[in-house]
Amino acid sequence: VIFENGALVGLRGIIEDITERKRFEAELLAQQRKVRLTLDNVGEVVYAVRLRSADARSGVSEFLSARAEAITGHPVQAFVDDPSLWFRLVHPDDAAALIASTTRVLESREPGVREYRLRNRDGDYVWIEDRIVPQVGDDGRIVGYFGVARDVTERKQALDALEAHSRRQATAATLAQVALETTDVDALLKKVADFAFEIL
Repeated sequence: VIFENGALVGLRGIIEDITERKRFEAELLAQQRKVRLTLDNVGEVVYAVRLRSADARSGVSEFLSARAEAITGHPVQAFVDDPSLWFRLVHPDDAAALIASTTRVLESREPGVREYRLRNRDGDYVWIEDRIVPQVGDDGRIVGYFGVARDVTERKQALDALEAHSRRQATAATLAQVALETTDVDALLKKVADFAFEIL
């Protein structure tokens, strides 16, 4: 602003061409949209957590893909609004082990795998396999972690069914062997009852 004798007589300024910066910002925004679209459409939950303290449960979700809602029934925003929601949905029998394994992975600074049950909005539990990678800050401290979690319920159920079938097969083979080796019906019935008690 230029004044002469108290009157405004002109303006001086600097004009800067920001066309390149605006083009770069638009490209960056388009790239971010593509990445978000990709991550929201993979079959796993992709996430990033920032830690507020050394406690593994102190995490705040910085990113959570849309698949989280498909697995849990809870909207993604619910996990953003309530950082402890994910841990509260963990099966009570798995909670301590999950916290311990998370702490172990963070302290090791190496990627790790966690497996636990998570209660969905309908009250059913699903098995989660969760691969996490610690994030180290510029000062060398662990500042968070990111990971990929997926529903492995069907795989766990198939393994459980296979194990149960294998146990039944082994029991049947043992009973057949006992039946071949004994002529005492009472002893055979006792063996059958003992095996039935073991598998139940």
